[in-house]
Amino acid sequence: MLFREDPTLPWRHHDFLLIEALQIMEQERCGQCGMPVWMCHDETGGVQFSIQEDECVAKREIDRRNDADSKKGKSAHGISLRPEPYYVDGATWLETRDTYYKTLVERASEAQEGIAA
Repeated sequence: MLFREDPTLPWRHHDFLLIEALQIMEQERCGQCGMPVWMCHDETGGVQFSIQEDECVAKREIDRRNDADSKKGKSAHGISLRPEPYYVDGATWLETRDTYYKTLVERASEAQEGIAA
């Protein structure tokens, strides 16, 4: 269903290959860090890691709420918090996605230039 235009048509060979690839990726994902297990469980020293800080603003807000509730003595039993995004500046989801990936490309280019220097 990833690339099919009409969901009533039978699956093509390509559709099955995509599903198989997704299944392999899911099965090879480390439950701790989300990276491929063949990479993050490598103990030969052939793979090294640098740690990059990555902050999820939604998770930060959930943590703040949990901390505030805990200080008030509120019980969190049976309660699950979920982030609900909203925009205050009128941006759209697509604009935000584009801006996010453009920023990642710029950061990667700057890092690459720093390595080359």
